[in-house]
Amino acid sequence: MVFPKALITDLILDVVKEQNEKNVAKLVDIIVENLNEIEQYNLRTVENSTKIDKQHEETMHVIELMKQGFESVDKRFDDINKRFESVDKRFEELIHHMDKRFEDMNNKFKLLTWIIGIGFGASNIFLVVLLKIFTH
Repeated sequence: MVFPKALITDLILDVVKEQNEKNVAKLVDIIVENLNEIEQYNLRTVENSTKIDKQHEETMHVIELMKQGFESVDKRFDDINKRFESVDKRFEELIHHMDKRFEDMNNKFKLLTWIIGIGFGASNIFLVVLLKIFTH
């Protein structure tokens, strides 16, 4: 409870001048009541401070858990990236291998084409020679 400054001043002056026990008791009551209010205020302040400290601790714990969760997710993404890199490497190797096989097959077809061409040429020459032999 807040008392006006003028009231407290008048009460103190009256106590000093007249030394009235009734006024001394009023002054003591005012002082004790204010001390009690200050004590209650201090208790609420300590209680609120304790609550704030507890909330801070809980918040920091949650932040730490979140940090650990993010680190775990980051590790999983790193693992997934490594798997994709491995698959990419396998596909590159497979593509290289397939390109080599197609090139080998193309070279075989070129060789067969030459052999067939030479065979047709040789058979044409042979037929022309036979034709010349039998027509004369």
